[in-house]
Amino acid sequence: MIQRNLFRTALLFWAVALIASCKKSSTPEHSKLVPKDAGIVFKVDMKSLTSKTISLQELVSEENLKNMGQDSEEAKKNSKTAKKFLDSGIDLLNSAYVFLVDVEKDKPTAGLAFALDNEEKFLKFLKDDAFWKETGEKKPEINDKDKIKIATFSNGNKVAWQGKIALLRSEKPSDEDMKKYFSMKENESLISNASFKEALGKNYDILMWIDADKTSKAGTQGNMQAALALNMAADTKDTYMVLGFNFEKGKITTAIDYSGNDYMQKMNDQIARKNISDDLVKNIPFTEASTGFSIALNLEGIWKFLQEKGVAGEVDENLKEAGLSGELLSKALTGEIFGVTEKVNFDANLFAQEIPVDFVISLGIKDKSAFEEVMNILNKRAQGVIRKSGDNYELQGFGGIAVKKNIAYITLNKSFFEGINKGESKLKGELVEKATSFASVIYIGKPFFNALVNSKQYKESAFGEVYGSNFPFESVFFTSDKVKNKKNQTLITVNMTDKSRNALMVLIDMAKKAEEIRKKEMERYEKEFDMPKPESSDMPKIDESEKVLEDK
Repeated sequence: MIQRNLFRTALLFWAVALIASCKKSSTPEHSKLVPKDAGIVFKVDMKSLTSKTISLQELVSEENLKNMGQDSEEAKKNSKTAKKFLDSGIDLLNSAYVFLVDVEKDKPTAGLAFALDNEEKFLKFLKDDAFWKETGEKKPEINDKDKIKIATFSNGNKVAWQGKIALLRSEKPSDEDMKKYFSMKENESLISNASFKEALGKNYDILMWIDADKTSKAGTQGNMQAALALNMAADTKDTYMVLGFNFEKGKITTAIDYSGNDYMQKMNDQIARKNISDDLVKNIPFTEASTGFSIALNLEGIWKFLQEKGVAGEVDENLKEAGLSGELLSKALTGEIFGVTEKVNFDANLFAQEIPVDFVISLGIKDKSAFEEVMNILNKRAQGVIRKSGDNYELQGFGGIAVKKNIAYITLNKSFFEGINKGESKLKGELVEKATSFASVIYIGKPFFNALVNSKQYKESAFGEVYGSNFPFESVFFTSDKVKNKKNQTLITVNMTDKSRNALMVLIDMAKKAEEIRKKEMERYEKEFDMPKPESSDMPKIDESEKVLEDK
């Protein structure tokens, strides 16, 4: 459907362009229109995106819109309107900045800072009677007498421009409000924020900048309990996050850059480690991982943190149900965890007690006597199903917990259990390297996706019917380093099966195929639940006496 006003149309256009795709200056003039009190900012590098995929003209073509799921009439109408928008005088291949102010309130103010390549053409576009008739929206009132020109729409939203920089804003601003943006000094613009300026200097195709202090308070206005919980959990003053997305051939990378304060640095030093010990990845008795993860925490530091915050008592109450305590666990375990799976069976019959995944989880032991005390308590609660054998704890018919030096290996696979005890250390590769280098890691590998594609569950699904063996994703890697100098980065890498094309093109094709999948799901649903209606002659007759009772 055509959007009901230009503000929505513009936002929709740039949102669609996110999945479409020489850089400009890292700090173009219109970026200075973003006010200092913005809580969230989206930046889209249109030139980079379109160079990697298809042109904007192709994106809004009638044929492409039909491929995206629109019917013929809708695609024809929307394509015609979008092409006029392409010729509107807006510099659509420049960066655009969507920002939100007052994010902590129930109704934030939205704005869009963008560039013009032809001011006269833009004015003509706004005055185009035919365009507004097509959209069904009233033509805006335009004040073009001053240096700063302002167009006001029927819903009160305004767009203002001066030279080649422009601003669109919601929430019915006054003309004076709009003019203030163009006279802001540098210290009144978000460009004066070191975190925002640094983010603009990075070559991200799409960027999202977040003021963590402002956004964390969203929903706490007038809610004393929420505000109290927030203040107790963390000090978010002067903390920022930047999400940067880059699309390459066969790969999507998402960087999450965090910039914190002294409190967050101190807290991270207390509860987190730089990486897990090398010992946790040893004695894994298979060569290739299907999935894996690692978490490098300091359990003693976490327990002290909970005590400092005054919530340790509540945690202890919950642990008491299992006969444990936070103090005992923090004494027994280091907080380091490494988990890895070899095979995943998506068609496992749980009723037949088939194990859907073969795994090994290793835990760092801090104090062996305290660990034994924990195991004795758990065994007592489990009514003796665990049998202690030397340093090991065996589960009858399954694996158990194999203890080697200062590591406890947990597995339900009997052959894995035996391999661990023999010291078979076969697991190699990128997962092992990253797990012992980063504070946390999550990995989904090619064997996982191969198992999915070969499963009966996948083949019988609408998604499997459309994609077959050409599953688009090959592997996913998530790594996060420890906070250092009040900064850290989390990197998410999604590797695609098709290495010859830009990943954004693959996503566009997936968006097109989504409609095909939806139709197949509807066909399957209708076939499964379309039961014949019973004929009136087949309906059982109700005895009149029964009907009287029923009515009563």
